[in-house]
Amino acid sequence: MNNILSIIEDIKWSSLKKVVSIRNLGTKRRGSGKSILNLETIIKLGPVPVIKNESEAYRRFYKLLGKNAYGIFPRTIYRKISPKQSLIAIEPVQGITFEQTVRGLIRGAYEYGQKSRSVEKIQKSIIRLSEEVLLKLRILHSGVNCTDPKKEMDLFLVEMSRGLSYSLKRSKIKSNFSAILRVGSDFMGTVSLAHRDLSLINIIVVNDSVTFIDPRHHVASSTQNQRGARFASPVIDLVAFNVALQRSEVEVQNIFPNLRLSARDYIEKEISYLLRQGVFSPAMVALSEAVVWAGYAACRCSNCLNSKNKFLRDFVFSKTKNCLDVLCALK
Repeated sequence: MNNILSIIEDIKWSSLKKVVSIRNLGTKRRGSGKSILNLETIIKLGPVPVIKNESEAYRRFYKLLGKNAYGIFPRTIYRKISPKQSLIAIEPVQGITFEQTVRGLIRGAYEYGQKSRSVEKIQKSIIRLSEEVLLKLRILHSGVNCTDPKKEMDLFLVEMSRGLSYSLKRSKIKSNFSAILRVGSDFMGTVSLAHRDLSLINIIVVNDSVTFIDPRHHVASSTQNQRGARFASPVIDLVAFNVALQRSEVEVQNIFPNLRLSARDYIEKEISYLLRQGVFSPAMVALSEAVVWAGYAACRCSNCLNSKNKFLRDFVFSKTKNCLDVLCALK
């Protein structure tokens, strides 16, 4: 612990404070042995392969995006503190998650009514923030130097197939989806950088701006060390964000059936526009939706398994099966 504190002292971020507590993270769910130190920011501590892999995910964006990365991801510092342990310090991002922002809609409806000005104001705020997410994604998905886009897309399809297969196995959903995941023109399109796990808890809201955290190397990966393709289809992030909003909308409508998230219209318009531009194909949209929904179906966290959230889990399983039916219909 003293070694960790001495490293923290060397970090020049003014808002970084000393450790106030320590807790284990993910040892039961993923077996990573990773811990988190709770500060104004966080220090992630764990086995060298796990933490180094996470650090490299951030570092790759900074390398390829240059100065544009600073408006999308927080800065990070990686340190090896022993032969088996390392840490990553993440620049303080003083804000709340996008998920917390959406939950404000429920509180507003409870206090002031579904059709109140307060709820309307929150809806407009969520729309503005969603537009900010789309703006950051356009930068993230901007052109990359890729000599063989087809090869990169083929590799991404392998990654998607592997992630979907693992999620279906974990959630015990049967499907012969692999029969239709042939490498071919149906899935072709632009390749780019991608976050690969753009859920609402991985988007931090700071005033009217957003910051992305916890990017992945692999979609719905079975282990945090697993590596996927170098590049991805940009639709995976758009679908992940849209699905996350839809899940939150289901939670809202479980209490207020007539209340929907207007921001979803903007995400779906963006997907439709990029489809028309040929950035990705309908088949890739269908595959991305299956991968993201199946990832939620496979989740075994306490929130997903809570009996109070059975309605949401049932919805997730239903959407996953519907997405698989769409994939199979592509044959």
